[in-house]
Amino acid sequence: MRDVRRGWKGADTAFLRDHLHAATAVGRMVAAAKAVELGYGIVADPGPSGHLGGWAIAGIPAEVCELHSTRSAQITAALGPDSSYAARSVAARATRDRKAEVRVEDLLARWQEELTGAGHPPADLVAAIEAAGSAYQLAEVDLDDLAGELLGPDGRLAQEKTFTRGDVIIAAAPHLHGLPVSALDQAVETVLANGDAVALPVVTGSREQVWTARCVLADEERIATVAEQLTGNDGPKVKEQAALDAVIRLEERLGAPLTTTQHDVAVGLLVSGHRLDLVMGVAGSAGRHVPGANPHLTATLKRSSRPLGDARRRTSERQSLAPFAPHSRCSSRVAPFRQGCPVSCWPDLGTASYSRELR
Repeated sequence: MRDVRRGWKGADTAFLRDHLHAATAVGRMVAAAKAVELGYGIVADPGPSGHLGGWAIAGIPAEVCELHSTRSAQITAALGPDSSYAARSVAARATRDRKAEVRVEDLLARWQEELTGAGHPPADLVAAIEAAGSAYQLAEVDLDDLAGELLGPDGRLAQEKTFTRGDVIIAAAPHLHGLPVSALDQAVETVLANGDAVALPVVTGSREQVWTARCVLADEERIATVAEQLTGNDGPKVKEQAALDAVIRLEERLGAPLTTTQHDVAVGLLVSGHRLDLVMGVAGSAGRHVPGANPHLTATLKRSSRPLGDARRRTSERQSLAPFAPHSRCSSRVAPFRQGCPVSCWPDLGTASYSRELR
């Protein structure tokens, strides 16, 4: 380390990953501009997840891409369509033998034969690509409108809840493919200068400035208002045996038992008699449901589950306010929550005052 302590220190790989993602977005944009310069047309390629942010050469049928993506299809068949990137990387190495040495000329001849057999002779593909390139026109992008879209309630940056300059690059670049990379610099500055982008106070340990969308602050304040209305008031509850029976029925539907923690939290929420409980779980648990949780309210709170007061990225835990109603329909999925308690036992939620301060 280059400080007074010296010695060794582990790298913040999440920080490196975020910057690598932004650099990849810039690289894709440069490549798209070069493709347009060479006379090709381009189309958006969001990928299977819808968030790839890539692009593809216009005029190439999807069937042709699938024909020459046999390896990807094999991995999907082995792991399923919802497999993670890490799992697919392992499967790519574990499910195929070492390639035999084949000359490039032989590969080209084989690929061309496959295309012709599928009804897409190479000459026809070239003609289609050239026609698409001749008809292609760069779309005009209003940067102010783009900023409003990204920062709006359904925008990508609002869904992130907090974001850095790198996140803006990742979100904006796919909308600008084909334009010079200088357009991306202008778009980033336009987004960060927009009135709906609110800079958060820099905290100890943060490595860069962090922003949030104003609509996220509005969600935080609405949550705080609901919490204030519900805290301290008695709510409906069920008897312990009824709660235990409900959990048993859930386990029968799942075909597997809940963990001890899942069981205790589920039963505790049903019998507590509180109108509002605060449940703490590991990162990602806010996206799941607990038996008795009101699904509409839980979905609303999910958007604002990361505390805005902590501007550091990728925290190890997240806090979420989750209102649970015993009369609500039980969900088929249960989060691995670690702890649950009534909101009244927390001295200060902090959300309302923090949101108003930023305004």
